[in-house]
Amino acid sequence: MRSLAQFERNARCHGPTVSGRPARPGFSLVDVLVSIAVIGVLISLLIPSLGLVRETAHQVVCRSNIRQIGLALAMFADEHKDAVPTTVFVRNIQLTDRPSETVTLRMDPQLAGNDAGWDGLGKLYGGYYLPSGPVFYCPSHKGDIRFERFEFNWGDQPGRIVGNYQYRGGGPTAGSTNLTMFLNGITPSSCAIAADSIRNRPEFNHQVGANVLHADLSVSWFRDVGGQVISLLVNGEDPTPNENVNAAWRNFDGH
Repeated sequence: MRSLAQFERNARCHGPTVSGRPARPGFSLVDVLVSIAVIGVLISLLIPSLGLVRETAHQVVCRSNIRQIGLALAMFADEHKDAVPTTVFVRNIQLTDRPSETVTLRMDPQLAGNDAGWDGLGKLYGGYYLPSGPVFYCPSHKGDIRFERFEFNWGDQPGRIVGNYQYRGGGPTAGSTNLTMFLNGITPSSCAIAADSIRNRPEFNHQVGANVLHADLSVSWFRDVGGQVISLLVNGEDPTPNENVNAAWRNFDGH
């Protein structure tokens, strides 16, 4: 039989016991705090990467949207003797040119004429070439020009509708309102006919570049290196001046 002295020596050597076995050491408060700090640092490192992945996915969806718009434009031109949809904001002899407003898809009721007020790219929806309202909106848009804001009006209710994609409304030279006339010395892959909104800086969907639809129906990514396009845009809710909008289109043409 073990003596009391032997038991005390064993306890000092092996520490407290549970059911005759040495107890395992637990986590201290310091250990827990250090673990939480390490996890916090890892999360802070991952968040920018997750944001980049999300934006890349949004750019892909946006590219798909504008590609569908291009296909609908081709179908429209095929049925209208090569003519593209007209817009009251570009080269209209009765109105002052306002190329920044070609994000408008349907006019206010008091301004509505034919096609139930559909204008520009909106005529693709009004003519059932592209019967999907959400396609006209970029998932990267951070302002209030969203499908949900105009959803009631998309349901054939009267009212103005604005989208996230800019429509050129014609080719780079005066009078070029037919799809083949858009070119006029510019190769099809360089002639831009639609792009992410350039109405003003907050509506420039991706901020670092834009998806651009060309006359050959290809879609490319314009990387705004040095901010040559975004610097042209008004930094507020007001529309960008005509000359700056036209300069932005020329940048899209040349890339």
